[in-house]
This record gives sequence, structure tokens and C-alpha cells, in this order.
Amino acid sequence: MADASTLLNVDLHTNDSILTASLLPTLSADNASRFDYAFKGSISDTSDLDYYKVRALSAAAGAPVMTVMGWGLATNGIAPRVSVFDATGRQVAANLLVNELGSFIVQVPSVVAGATYYVKVEAQARQGVGNYFLGVDFERIAAELTTFATGSLSAADAQEFYDLQVHRTVLYHFTLSAATADASIDSAIRVTIYDGRGNVIFTKVAQAGGDIVSGNLVLEPGKYKVRFSAAPRDKTRTPPLQYSLTGNMLDDPIGPQPQDSTTSPSGSGSTSPSSSTTSASSPQYSDPTWSGGAKPIGSPSDPYSDPYSGA
Repeated sequence: MADASTLLNVDLHTNDSILTASLLPTLSADNASRFDYAFKGSISDTSDLDYYKVRALSAAAGAPVMTVMGWGLATNGIAPRVSVFDATGRQVAANLLVNELGSFIVQVPSVVAGATYYVKVEAQARQGVGNYFLGVDFERIAAELTTFATGSLSAADAQEFYDLQVHRTVLYHFTLSAATADASIDSAIRVTIYDGRGNVIFTKVAQAGGDIVSGNLVLEPGKYKVRFSAAPRDKTRTPPLQYSLTGNMLDDPIGPQPQDSTTSPSGSGSTSPSSSTTSASSPQYSDPTWSGGAKPIGSPSDPYSDPYSGA
């Protein structure tokens, strides 16, 4: 955790509102950064907010998608949260793509060319002090997330299971959201993935009405169980909850390809050129399949049935 002596930019609360937002200059074309705007800032106390003013690229640039990224600059340091506002001060709808390990990435799929926008940076849950990196990039194509599972849970039916069949090694990026019509009850949903032996290999908890949470997971060919469980924090009454698990597959098929000995070995983390996977002799790999499933025999009731267990 940073203290006042290690903060990179103590702004003395001079940019805590849109009216006093700091102007971020665009980066020059020869700058090594991949971002159109980039800045290293600091949250100096629990009431500190940082607002920054940016301008969308012109229509000629053909980049209507704005991606805003914030991440903490120290291990176990601040976890920043970013949001976007238009020139009138109204918050702009943005898709939350990443919220994990101190990184927070949102994307506005359609901005107005040349328009002014404001980016707000704060500590998640207004907790923590420390340094962060802020990057803003304008792109041509928005990220597309696939819905893998969605449903409703309640006190009468607080768990739901899916069968997941994976046909090839794949790197998943998952995002989990939870919603409820009864905000008076603090509640959450947990997703847990079990391998074929019943071992927990992935779990995430999303608070109802809170930010989406995300995580990455490599799955090898095989059968898996995916479990969604709901509970209130006070263990009294579980309100009706809705969940959605979305995401995408971040890689192409990996592993030995019989038609081309130059492809990358399994687990190398690299992908083979498209030309080596599209020949007529290439084996066909189907995407993983999701289907509704019953509670498995011997499935642990374990702490993973409770979003608030701390597991």
C-alpha cells in the first residue's frame, strides 16, 4: 500500500469534478505507448476522485470505439475503477470487459467523432491509496462477448448446474454479472467450475447490482461441471437473482496440427498462422458446448455453495 511519500501525482483534489477535470494531451505518433491518451496518477485518500478530459478522434480516423483501461501500479495496491461521461456530465453506457487483479477495462462501442468525454478514476469501493495507470484508446472494432449461461435463482432454487464439453484446449475469458429487483438485501452469485474429478478449478463472485467480475481460465479437452449458487450475506432470505456468464475465447486452436509441423507446441501461448489452420486437410475443431445439467452425484456442498464463504 502506497503512502504520501510514494504517490506519483498528488493533485490536492484539484480535479475531483468534471468542472475541474485535467486535460489529457494526446500522445505523439512516435510515442512507444499503444494508447491515444495515457497517464500515471494517484488516489491520495478515500475521498479522492480524478477526472480527465479527452477528445474522441475525428470521423476521418474511423475509430468510433473508445476503450478505457485502468490498473494499479503496485502489487496489492489500489484497484482503480473507471467510468465515462459525455460533455453534459451524463454517464455513458459502457461495457465492462475486465475487472480482476487490479485491472478495470470498459469499452464505449460508439462515440461521437470529435466529441469531448470525461473519464473518472476512483478506488474500487472507495478504498485504498496508491498509484494507477490510465490508458484511453480509440479503435475500429468493439470487443464482442458471447453469452454462455444465463438464468434465475431464488430461495426455492438457489443452485443451477451446466455441463460443459470442451473439444480442444482453449483459453476462456469469463465475465459474471448478478442482478436483483430487491436491492434491500445484500446478495451475490458465485460461479464455480469443476473438472472431471470434481476438483474446483475456477470460482468468481459477483455482487447483485455491483460491477461485473472477470477471470481467465485455460480448459483442456474434457467434461466439466459449471455451478451457479446464490445467497444473501445475512443468510436469511435469498431474493430472486439473475445471473449472466459471458465472455470469449481468447485463442485459436492450439496443439499439434498434422498438416503443418511448424505450428506452435501445445502450451506455448502462441497461435499458429492462419494459413496453417485453414488448409483442406486441417482437422475441424468444434467450439465448447454448454448444456443444462443436474447436480452431480457426490458434488460437494462445500463452501462454494455460498458466495460469502470466503472460498
